[in-house]
Amino acid sequence: MDGNRFSGRFLLSCLRLLSALIALTWTSSAFALEPPILRISIESEPLTFDWNNTRSATDRFILSFIARSLLRYDTTGVPVCDLCTSFQLSPDRKTLHFEIDAQAVWSDGSPVIAQQFVDSFQRLLNPVNNFPAASDFRRISGARQPGRKWNAENLNVRAQGKNKLSIELSEPFNLFTHLLTTVATSPIRKELLQPKDTGEEQATMAALGPYQLAGWERGKRIVLEGNPKFTGSRPVYRVELIHGLHAEQIKRFASGKLDIVTGPTTEDILKLPGQKVQVNPYWATRGMVFNVRRGPGSDLHFRRAALFALDRNSLPAFLKTGERKATGLIPPGLLGHRELPLASHDPVRAVSERNLMAKQKSPTPKLRLLVQDSEKERQVGSWVASQLEKVGISVEVLPRKTAQFFQDLDKSNFEAAIITWGFRIATPLELLRNFQTQSDKNYGRWTHVAYDSLLARLLNENTLEHDSGAGSAIIDQVCRIMETEEVAAIPLGYPTQPFLLGRRVESFATTPFGDPNLLKIQLKQ
Repeated sequence: MDGNRFSGRFLLSCLRLLSALIALTWTSSAFALEPPILRISIESEPLTFDWNNTRSATDRFILSFIARSLLRYDTTGVPVCDLCTSFQLSPDRKTLHFEIDAQAVWSDGSPVIAQQFVDSFQRLLNPVNNFPAASDFRRISGARQPGRKWNAENLNVRAQGKNKLSIELSEPFNLFTHLLTTVATSPIRKELLQPKDTGEEQATMAALGPYQLAGWERGKRIVLEGNPKFTGSRPVYRVELIHGLHAEQIKRFASGKLDIVTGPTTEDILKLPGQKVQVNPYWATRGMVFNVRRGPGSDLHFRRAALFALDRNSLPAFLKTGERKATGLIPPGLLGHRELPLASHDPVRAVSERNLMAKQKSPTPKLRLLVQDSEKERQVGSWVASQLEKVGISVEVLPRKTAQFFQDLDKSNFEAAIITWGFRIATPLELLRNFQTQSDKNYGRWTHVAYDSLLARLLNENTLEHDSGAGSAIIDQVCRIMETEEVAAIPLGYPTQPFLLGRRVESFATTPFGDPNLLKIQLKQ
């Protein structure tokens, strides 16, 4: 009996050893096959993982790899099907019909159905929720309702069975298909969302993109892991987005704890010799906008004096960050971009325009210039000041923290401001409509009847869709009105985004919107 007991214990020990060896072999194989973890710096935490409620650039960057929408952009910037297999626009250009992809599934294996898009739009547009992106979709029929109580059933986004969806607009709107590429319109799982939550449960349990949320240690890091149901290419399975102050991120990078740092300064690069730096262009324009109701910018002669005083070709060399010289408000890669500027540096004319100011309160006009309190924006402010002082215009640069900066813009509490317009969608109309009279982003309170009329044609007629030449001609007209006739804004440069790349990074790419493209970053094995 003792011998049997010993044999049993010996056999059990052998089985445990064998199991451990199998586990070790499997684990070693898994580590050999699994790509290494990608670690990227972020200096701003996301405000939410609720894609209906996206508020910040960080929100949009992360959620663009967790959520998917009805449409996406192809390589030429044209909206094409993503979660649909086909879509059609009615002859009156007011109704879109979609066939939802019957093969599309959430990360938990549940099918994507048309009603989930209906749920998303109803939630997005409900005024009770006060979601920022809702204003882009007010042209959906039934979005604006009289009276105090908003009825979701009156919104004309309808599901016909599991795979057919229709969206009716109150009027034609050329931006609409572009807006359907944004994460705010992604389908939702109502059962995973609670009122006023941050969307973490949905982003963890039901993702559609290449990644899903695996963890969020507030103030420290966000962990993304591969969506098991995603069928596309994904070079890296796990991504850690490390949050911290810029100086902390540089220390982490220097010690090998980060692979990619966004936005290194010249000083950072000098302190880290031998590290690879990559500078990527993206769709954005840096410009100076005037408040036409306040300060010297209310005088057209002053605005023209500033236009001709600025030697904009010199800004890239001054910044030394890869900034490209501006030739107009529309950056390269978008319809309406021009190769040559409408106005060039002309200090003699600048002085002449300054002298024509109708109400010159002092021999030296003074401008208070609002900028964000960051190294690069302060540099741009310094450059503007040095340029204008050459023609007798004094400039006081006013740096403001980000929240205060945008609060001052919203309240038109400035005389002139340096703004970087980043694009969320691949059309110049996103920027140009900010200068329409009724736009809540018309910070300078500039108005122009012809501009409004021409832009309304671009937004509502099918000019751009069927004749890009005609569309370009109208865009050129509105840019001439704004940039040289009225000088509501002066394009200064096309920003670039620099990145520090660690030794493990084999290849790196960004999206057209300036974010690291997680699907095109390769790490050395």
